[in-house]
Amino acid sequence: MLDARSSHTNTEQGLIIRSPELAGEVLNLLDHDKGESSYHLRLTPDRNGIEWVGLEQGVETVLDHDPDASLLLRFGLKILGPFAPEEPL
Repeated sequence: MLDARSSHTNTEQGLIIRSPELAGEVLNLLDHDKGESSYHLRLTPDRNGIEWVGLEQGVETVLDHDPDASLLLRFGLKILGPFAPEEPL
C-alpha cells in the first residue's frame, strides 16, 4: 500500500509489503544497490548548511546542492525560500 499523501506533500514514499518472499527480494535489491542511486543528507561541518552524500562507483561523493535540481530551480528556491512557511516543512 502506498501512502498517497507523500506524493503530494514531499518526496518520500512508503510501501507495506505483506509477503515475506517479496520483502526479502526488495531488501536484497536495496542491499545490492548500496546507495548508488540515492543520496543521504547531513549537516555541513559548520552546521550552517546541508550536504548531499552519495556513492559513485563505490566512492563517496559530497555535493553542496541538490544533484537533481537545475541551476534555474536552485536560483528560484534561493529567492523564494525565505517566504516559505516553515510549518509544512
